[in-house]
Amino acid sequence: MLTFAICPHDTENKERLKFWGNVAEEIKKNINEEIKLVVFKDYFEERVFLSESNFDLYYANPIVAYRLYQKDYIPVAKLKGYNDGFVLIGNNPSGEKDTVTVTTIYLETHILPILYLKEFDFLKTKIEYVPTQRDIYYSVKEGKADFGVMYEDDYRFIKDTEKIPVIKKMPTKLSHFLMIKPEHYDKIKKIIENIDKFKLVSNSEFLNSLSADLPLQSLLKIKEFYDTSKALYEIPFIGLLIYKDKIVYVNQYFQELLGYSFEELKSMSPDQIVAEEHKDRVKEIIEKRLVGKYFPQIYDELKVKTKSGSYRYTLVFSDTILYKEGHAGFVLAVDITKQKRYEKLYKALRNINKAIVTVLTEEQLYKTVCETLVKELDIKFAWIGKPDKEKKFFENVYKCGDDEGYLDIIKIATGGKYPEGKGPTGSAYRKGKTFINPDTRNNPLMKTWQKEMLKRNFLSSAAVPIKKKW
Repeated sequence: MLTFAICPHDTENKERLKFWGNVAEEIKKNINEEIKLVVFKDYFEERVFLSESNFDLYYANPIVAYRLYQKDYIPVAKLKGYNDGFVLIGNNPSGEKDTVTVTTIYLETHILPILYLKEFDFLKTKIEYVPTQRDIYYSVKEGKADFGVMYEDDYRFIKDTEKIPVIKKMPTKLSHFLMIKPEHYDKIKKIIENIDKFKLVSNSEFLNSLSADLPLQSLLKIKEFYDTSKALYEIPFIGLLIYKDKIVYVNQYFQELLGYSFEELKSMSPDQIVAEEHKDRVKEIIEKRLVGKYFPQIYDELKVKTKSGSYRYTLVFSDTILYKEGHAGFVLAVDITKQKRYEKLYKALRNINKAIVTVLTEEQLYKTVCETLVKELDIKFAWIGKPDKEKKFFENVYKCGDDEGYLDIIKIATGGKYPEGKGPTGSAYRKGKTFINPDTRNNPLMKTWQKEMLKRNFLSSAAVPIKKKW
């Protein structure tokens, strides 16, 4: 018994499946041997069987035909007057969206139109793979995808009173091929050449069609690059940014890291999101990239400024790329803020401990503690307050950094029965442990000072008790 596998493209429709059943019967009649027609449930199943099974005959799409050829199968024929054509279906993709979803089957020939069509920005296009051609159509119909790329004849076979419109037809010279194992080639070829629907092809015709009409090796390389690149872009802890004169693309992770939306960022240049000490160097690199100079650049510790005015530390790699017909800067960034803060905190504590055992006066100690915290931890200001037992409020004894007049306006009580004593400072004093305010905007305990803190962009704070031995 011989096995005869058929591409899923030719079995989704009953008429085409009937045709291949008749071809199998014709072969059976002429060789007096049973022919088992193998019909795949979908393209996913075909991929599994292709690697695991060993079929005698195979009517295959160009990609599968090429892989069979590498396994020593011989091309014998293709259907007369038939070439593979594609359609793009959906709504017109002219509108601005951060991301569009295109659905198709997992087959390289179906990816090619997506890479080719100028309507789709590679970085903003999310591809969803489905098992069958009908699944492509109904994913768009049901709103699961914005667009679909499918075979044109499969689109025509679908019956629907309110049919999804075709945006673009994409005719090609690609063909499916009937591939046969070498040991069956001669006897099957004699039968096939007598079936009017087929046109015989030679090895050279087969290879020429793949190199001329479908640069297969290049396509497979492009597909590998596409899958690798998309996987990189979608890593949830790496920021990706592309810029020209302004930022033209930024992934979701980077948007969340900076606190800006894409709409806000695309009106900004990259130097606007870095700390002042890095601006000149970054501007110099931007100028070089935009005139086409290619060179890699690594920043071990680049400070970026968020929308709230705070800073994040990032490990950054950048290079020059071609994007939308022009040179552009390509940036990958990893947030290392937590690591840097631990390093800085360790250094600050080391300096403070050293000061404790070396300074001679309390005033010198206060100065060292405050200056170390501001310098090493990148905080806006630090202050030390002493309780005034008569007034029952804290008084400022040393301050470092810019509090923008904050300490001159606010009051903090030592006792917990007053609203002014229920924040981090009063609580740390009474309970002898550190208290943190992680979010001034949403912390109900900060209500008394919230207006003045937010006016100065003080979005968080902490209070640490200092215990003195007499």
